[in-house]
Amino acid sequence: MSQPPKAQPSHQFYASNDRDSLIANHGRVITESEMSNLLKANKHFLSEAYVKQLNLKEAYYLSKNRTNTLIAVSPSGNAKSFSYEELKSILRQSYAHQPLDEKFIAAVPDLVKELSEKLAIPLAHLDSSMESLHKVDTAFRKAYYQDKESVLERNILLPLGAYLGQVMIKETDGYWKVEREDTGYEKSKVLIVGQDGKTYDPIIPLASELGVLSEWSVENYFRVFALARALLYPTELKSVDYDQIPPEMLHRPLTPPSKNEPE
Repeated sequence: MSQPPKAQPSHQFYASNDRDSLIANHGRVITESEMSNLLKANKHFLSEAYVKQLNLKEAYYLSKNRTNTLIAVSPSGNAKSFSYEELKSILRQSYAHQPLDEKFIAAVPDLVKELSEKLAIPLAHLDSSMESLHKVDTAFRKAYYQDKESVLERNILLPLGAYLGQVMIKETDGYWKVEREDTGYEKSKVLIVGQDGKTYDPIIPLASELGVLSEWSVENYFRVFALARALLYPTELKSVDYDQIPPEMLHRPLTPPSKNEPE
């Protein structure tokens, strides 16, 4: 007697544009009850940034034992769960809008100029020092509080990532390098290689942070300076792995910038 065919998921995601393709090609379909159980078992919050960036109805960011997961609900109500590795790829592709390869490295000087223009920071102040990241943080917060949606829509990842990379190069006496990948959805990524041979990724951590930004996170922990410090000097980490960075290294309370805050 033949076995009955296995039930197929009733919900599917269909790709109609680049952002939908990112969702359609990653993750796994989950049922409504499975989504409910995941939300009950994990600390989570609704991410407006993911909703907007990925054209979703709802997006829940889960964190348990430092294993990050995204539950994405499409406009039609279908739900998918994404692992941390899948989430990193989605974020990087969604925010970058271009391959991260030799062309990106060649464009770094222009991207730093773009950051200067986007955040209204004099180019002379962007001297690739760690201290200059305080100016970037102040300018970012001011721009965010004035028009947070506009800031996130300006494709800020690449200019910010390019400058963070330049700071890392100065701190480590390093250089940019392209690392080829064959994962089926990413072909390359850009890294900083320090004088001691250690590698640092300035893009994925920023993509992860930008993907979950809210007014609360800008006020309470998001600082490029803190992120750079955690990546460059992970005193208690075995390796530079963003998913392992202790929250206390990133979460230092911030207050909204005042009109009299120095540039």
